[in-house]
Parts: sequence; C-alpha cells; structure tokens
Amino acid sequence: PISLAKSDETAWCSLFAICAVLSVAKVRNVGRYKQLLKNKNINATARSWEKLDTNLNIADAKFGDLVVFKKAGSTWQGHVGFYCGHDEEEVIVLGGNQSNSVNYS
Repeated sequence: PISLAKSDETAWCSLFAICAVLSVAKVRNVGRYKQLLKNKNINATARSWEKLDTNLNIADAKFGDLVVFKKAGSTWQGHVGFYCGHDEEEVIVLGGNQSNSVNYS
C-alpha cells in the first residue's frame, strides 16, 4: 500500500544510483556496467560506491560524476548522488532519497 511507502525509512539513494547508471548504460553497453557493479560489489549501501574510488578532487568534478558522502561518526553510513555543482559550502547532487524523493539537493 502507498501508505506504507510514505512511512518507509529505508535508505534508497544507492538503489536510485544503480538504476540510473544501468538506465544510461542501456544506451551503451549495459553488460559492461552490470559486470563492474557486480565485480566491485556495489549494493544498496551508499558507501559501497567508494569502491569505485578515483581519488578525484571536488574541484575537478564534472557534471554527472558520482559523489559519496560519509555520515559523521559512521564507518558505513552515507549518501550517494550525481554531482551537479558546488560552492564554498555545499555540493549539489541529483539523488534519490533526498527528502523522500529524487531531486537536486
């Protein structure tokens, strides 16, 4: 029921990222992306995306790059989204599970 979905507190930003990557990959070579996600064990936890580490400095980020945020005090919690820009204080990402929706935040 929809009422259950509204009260759901499951983090789904990583699932949104996986679906978005695979959707874009359909246009190209979806098999390569599926294999990459499987080999690197990318899963429903946002921090699993750290396994694709490129040591990219935020100053060098390009629109659409994946950004992984770490939750302070946690070794496994965080957030993942697609880079859209930044200023001195904030990084703007397109992501899932941002105020319970897909949006820029």
